[in-house]
Amino acid sequence: MWGLGQGSAEVPRSTISGLQATCLLAMDVPLVDLGPTDSRSLQLKDSVGNTPEHPQLQKSADVDKKCVEHTREAIQTERLAEERAAANLAAALSALDQQTQSFRALGGAHKYVCDEYVAMQKKVLEQGKAYDRLQDELRAAKRTILDERARHLNELERATSDSDVLTAELHAAKRELGGVRTQITCAFCDGESFATHAIQHPS
Repeated sequence: MWGLGQGSAEVPRSTISGLQATCLLAMDVPLVDLGPTDSRSLQLKDSVGNTPEHPQLQKSADVDKKCVEHTREAIQTERLAEERAAANLAAALSALDQQTQSFRALGGAHKYVCDEYVAMQKKVLEQGKAYDRLQDELRAAKRTILDERARHLNELERATSDSDVLTAELHAAKRELGGVRTQITCAFCDGESFATHAIQHPS
C-alpha cells in the first residue's frame, strides 16, 4: 500500500497510468493497448489509434486527478478502518485482560474456599475421632463401674453368708455355754449327782 498524505512519496507514473485506466474504464472510455511505457512517454490513444488532442489530454488529467483523489480517500478510509480495528483490538485485549484478572481473582477465592472447606473437614474428622475416644472411655468406665459393683455385691453376699454362719455359730456357742453353766450350777445342788441333774434338767 502506498500513501498519498502528508510526508508520503510521489506516486509513480506507471501507477497513475493504472489508476487512469481504471477510472477511464469506469467512465466507459474506449482504450487500446499502449504497449510498454516508461516515465518519459505516457500517451493515450483512442480506438482508431490516433493521439488525442489537447482537450482529451486535459480530460485525462482531470480523470487522473479524480482517481488520485478517490485513491487518497480510499487509503484514508482504509487507514481509519485500520485505526478503528486497532482500537477495537486494543479494547478487546483490555477487556480480555480484565476478564483474565477477574478469573484469577475468582480462582484465588475458589482456592481459598476449598482450602477452608478441607480444613473444616479435617477439624470435623478430628472432633469425630475425639468423640469416639470419649465414647470408648465412657463405655470402659461404665464397664469398670459395673464390674466393681458386681465384685462388691459378691463380697457383700459372701460377708452376709459369713455373718449368717458366724451368727449361727454364736447362737450354738451361747447354747453350749448355757448348758455348761446349768451343769456347773446343778453339780452342787444338795449333793445330787451330775447325771441325775442332767436327766432332770435337760439342756
